[in-house]
Amino acid sequence: MKKYNDNDVVRNFLDVDISVEEVIEEVWEVSGDNLYWNVEDEVKKWSKSFEGGKKYVVRGKVGSRGYYEGLEVIREGSVLYEKDLIFGSDFWMLRLVKEEELKEDLEDGSYSREEYDELIKLYREGSNKEVFEESMCGCINYEDGCEFSEEESFYYFVVNKLRKEDV
Repeated sequence: MKKYNDNDVVRNFLDVDISVEEVIEEVWEVSGDNLYWNVEDEVKKWSKSFEGGKKYVVRGKVGSRGYYEGLEVIREGSVLYEKDLIFGSDFWMLRLVKEEELKEDLEDGSYSREEYDELIKLYREGSNKEVFEESMCGCINYEDGCEFSEEESFYYFVVNKLRKEDV
């Protein structure tokens, strides 16, 4: 399995150099949210400036019931890095967190040694499909450029303007 670090560039995500308006429309379409919901209201909430060619890495969120939960600015920048993700490509960050959690669970008696050994092997050596089936989370290169958990789905973009027609 490939080794990742925080500053690796992620290439498998939805779009680069797109407007905030288009991102909100795309995430809303994915969400299947209420027909009465207004994209314009969400666009008005944007408070960052694009002066001087600024770009922002953003995360659109959809809740488990399919409701649009907003647009989060991760940071100013023009590329998505591994550190911007929640689970990491190939679940590498989730795997590290799970290893620590399993170690604590073994120490406090939540898992037997056999259960621990089985799960630690899965998180260290398992395929993305196996990790998905155990954790019920999706990583960006397993699920069409988004990440998801049981509670939310996360869609990544780099925005460079507020509206579609802006130059």
